[in-house]
Order: sequence, then C-alpha cells, then structure tokens
Amino acid sequence: ASLEPRRNLIRLLAVSGRPKEAIAQIQTGLKYNPDNADLWFQSGLFYEEAGQIAQARNSFETAIALDPRWPLPKESLVWLLVLQPQMNAVDARQGLGLVNEALNLYGTEVPLRVRELQACALAANGKFPEAIETATKTREAFLQAKDQRGVARIEAQLAAYQSGRRWLPAQR
Repeated sequence: ASLEPRRNLIRLLAVSGRPKEAIAQIQTGLKYNPDNADLWFQSGLFYEEAGQIAQARNSFETAIALDPRWPLPKESLVWLLVLQPQMNAVDARQGLGLVNEALNLYGTEVPLRVRELQACALAANGKFPEAIETATKTREAFLQAKDQRGVARIEAQLAAYQSGRRWLPAQR
C-alpha cells in the first residue's frame, strides 16, 4: 500500500500543532514499513518537537542506519548531540563526525545550515578558532544571500565562540 495518504495526514497533524498524533501515525506506518528511513526521520523530528530527546535520537540513528547516504538525519542528530545544554564529550565527538559525513555527502553544494552546524560542532569540541573561521565564512555567505535571520543567528554564534563558549539556540 502507498504511504502517501499517511504522509499527508502526518503533515496535516504537524502543521496543526499536533505532534503526538503525528507520532502515533508514524508509529503505525513503521509497523508496516520498519525499513523506511523517511518515517524514522520524521518520527525523530516529531519526538524532538515533543521534547522526547532519547526517542528522537533513536529515530535519527535508525534512519541513518537504514540510509547512510542521506544527510538530513545526520544533520538532525548533530543538532541533538551538540546543541543540548546537557551535551557531553562523547556526544560532541559523535556530532562532529556526523557533520563531517554530511559535508562529504553534499560535496560542493553544501547548504549554509550545514556550515553553520559545522561551526556549532567545532565549538562543542572546544575548537573555537576553527568554529570562528567557519562561522565567519558562513556569515559572509548569509550576507551574500541577503538572509538577515541567518546573519543575526551566525553573529550570535560568533560572539559566543569569540568568548570561548559554545552557542545554544533558544529553539531550533
């Protein structure tokens, strides 16, 4: 059976601010399609939105195991690993490894959000000079793209890195 009707329902629940119901629909989909990386990825996003970080992490890790060449679950897992207040050194190292894998998968067409995430992962590992360099280049790219929200966000990150701190967003 096609997953498209379920995906449409999940999207509708998501935009209606009903992540728990979206998760229930995804779980039903996973019963019938346990090897579907997209469903695992979507469940991770909704678990994260619902504040269920351990479940989100498990979902992203499963999506990565099912489709290791897909960078989006890696990016999302990096957000969980390096941008949580309770981050530890193991998570920081894993996050940096994952963001580097995502960079390699994108090749020469790396989205700015991944460069920004790379700076976050570098800072989480105490590599502040490299984080500053990456964030500075990313800021220039945001300026060229006329993305003022991106510029403001990366400038906040730069200020944190320049004072020897990692940056934690108010929300993702």
